[in-house]
Amino acid sequence: MFSKEESQQLKKEFWTDFAKAYPIKWLLYNTKIKDVSFKFDVDNKKAQVIYEVACKDDYLRTVYFQKFESLTDILLTNFVDDAIFDQNFYIENKIVSRVYCQLEGVSLHNKKTWSTIFDFFNEKMMAFQLFFYEFEDYISHTDGKRTLFEKMYHFVKRNAIRKKVSLIHSYQPLKGRILDIGAGTGDFLLEAKNQNWEILGIEPNDKAKGIAIGKGIKFGDTIEKLESNSFDVITMWHVLEHVPDVEHQVAELKRLLKPSGTIIIAVPNFKSYDAKYYGLFWAAYDVPRHLWHFSKTAIEKLFDKQNMNLEDIKPMWFDSFYVSLLSEKYKTGKMNFVSGFFIGLISNLSGLFKKEFSSHIYVLKNK
Repeated sequence: MFSKEESQQLKKEFWTDFAKAYPIKWLLYNTKIKDVSFKFDVDNKKAQVIYEVACKDDYLRTVYFQKFESLTDILLTNFVDDAIFDQNFYIENKIVSRVYCQLEGVSLHNKKTWSTIFDFFNEKMMAFQLFFYEFEDYISHTDGKRTLFEKMYHFVKRNAIRKKVSLIHSYQPLKGRILDIGAGTGDFLLEAKNQNWEILGIEPNDKAKGIAIGKGIKFGDTIEKLESNSFDVITMWHVLEHVPDVEHQVAELKRLLKPSGTIIIAVPNFKSYDAKYYGLFWAAYDVPRHLWHFSKTAIEKLFDKQNMNLEDIKPMWFDSFYVSLLSEKYKTGKMNFVSGFFIGLISNLSGLFKKEFSSHIYVLKNK
């Protein structure tokens, strides 16, 4: 047991040592949003990195929390894969909203665990900050125009999901089994299920998978454990570029597909206008998460090795706008909606002539 004075001294020493281990100017209270902050916390059982909304106005608290929540899939997939969402957290006789990650089995009173806590703090806070900087404009604004933008964003998202299912139906008229690899939080599979497809997902992120399971989505463990020739349709929406062993992945897709089945692959296109315009700032390069980038010829040759034919190539119209907005952020430090929209539009117009869009959907079948 430590006395109150000893605990205070230990706490002071802890934060001094952390500052020496990672001499970084953290964002913390400098979010430029009143009562919205990032925090480090540690006690004798756990350590936490926290995004906290402590607005006294319940409406504002809900808005800022839901901004984070609306980007759950992106946060979990690309930044903080173990984030926990708690809209109503009670602390000191008040309610705050939190998104946090937690490390258990460590203690402020156990110096042997300090280095582990320091590394945890650095890794998670850095990831939270990168996420916040990337979507700062979206998170921080609550005016009517941004509310309209949010409505447009969600409308486009819902419409895009419906179009994906319609696209599949156009190439595979008889509804059967769909396998979606990299299913995320399950929105695509949910729409397919609602349109009477039998669904199965593969998703390595446990948190995203948990959200999808709550929507009624079924999952397999790994593709290697699935039965051969068992799926009518296999989809990978912006997933193939993340796969370490592409040739093994394609061979598995071939094995799992029924002889008359269809594979749908969506990937970014580094030959698009927006890719050339933004150069190294092009968001879809996404190093180091994107391990590969594919041209149309590369996709054709890759699947030809498995005796599969490239049947069709379709553009993903809205990707040019989304990628351009993020690229503006990387290039200028600001989410410039006008410039991003303009470059996205030019990219699509260029794609009409050069047939090189920001992202392509590839439709493949057995020969």
